[in-house]
Amino acid sequence: MRIPVIEPGVKIGTHVASGASDEYLLFLAQLGIRHVRVHFQPGADGSSHVMHTVDRFGAAGLSIFSVVHLGYQAPEVARGLPGRDKVIGGLVDFIHLMGRLGLHTLEFDFFLYAPLPATGQAVTRGAASREFDLAVARRLPDAFDQCYGEDEMWDSFTYMMRSLLPAAEAAGVRLALHPDDPPVPSLLGVARIFRGMDSFQRAFELFDSPAFGALFCVGTWAEGGQAMGVDICEALRLFASQKKLFTVHFRNVTAPLPRFTETFIDNGYVDMVTVMRTLSDVGFDGIVIPDHFPSLIGDSESRAALANGIGYMRGLLDAVRPCAATK
Repeated sequence: MRIPVIEPGVKIGTHVASGASDEYLLFLAQLGIRHVRVHFQPGADGSSHVMHTVDRFGAAGLSIFSVVHLGYQAPEVARGLPGRDKVIGGLVDFIHLMGRLGLHTLEFDFFLYAPLPATGQAVTRGAASREFDLAVARRLPDAFDQCYGEDEMWDSFTYMMRSLLPAAEAAGVRLALHPDDPPVPSLLGVARIFRGMDSFQRAFELFDSPAFGALFCVGTWAEGGQAMGVDICEALRLFASQKKLFTVHFRNVTAPLPRFTETFIDNGYVDMVTVMRTLSDVGFDGIVIPDHFPSLIGDSESRAALANGIGYMRGLLDAVRPCAATK
């Protein structure tokens, strides 16, 4: 495949919708953000819209490091239903478009987007936060009229990747896989197959390619705790040594399963200073973004929460690597 050329250094950025206003893009630039992950919704993924997005973001001083095309969330794909070939074909077309426009990293996951169970809400420093309690989730009804086991989910994942990976290799695009959130064996009657190091290594063996790697979610790995097989920093070092560490979600939780609250970066049980130091030490050159942060009062668009997270992350990076240029 054509290997994309990526400038060195940790890149602190954020996610943003392709239709974000020019005023919001200016806000991101004011935060010092230069690299973003852009979400394209199905129906807003045509070549003219994507090209316009690339040009508009570029004019605002923002480089698109990675993209998300939410078509992969279509239930036909993970459930192996009629119509999945059409959905997968649309993803293949989008990957080829990415290659033509120089967009080199596509992020995705493979846990079914039935609504995640709302098991409760917590308060962190007075801010509303998502809480997950496995005991409560297990009492919820199944999401579908049948259950989907691990073998079925692996079969569906393999079926999809047999089309996506050759397209990505031909286009010079990388596929970055997110772990299941939360990383439990099954939820709402559906098996969760990417819930630790063993499952990622199985996928990398099935599809051994420089075009396939990990979107490493620190928060999800923290949710799994010891059940993930290796700790967060060991996983980062292993993925980096395999050249499989493509992008990172930087967030914290209060505790591992069976119950946790999504909290501020500086307020959970994970030592985020050590996580950032590890990213610097392994020479990570991808984008690191905050997500799932609690809601601040009077902050309906989450701008203050984002600014708080970006500032904290930039401070961490400066602390662990004083001479680093925060890209």
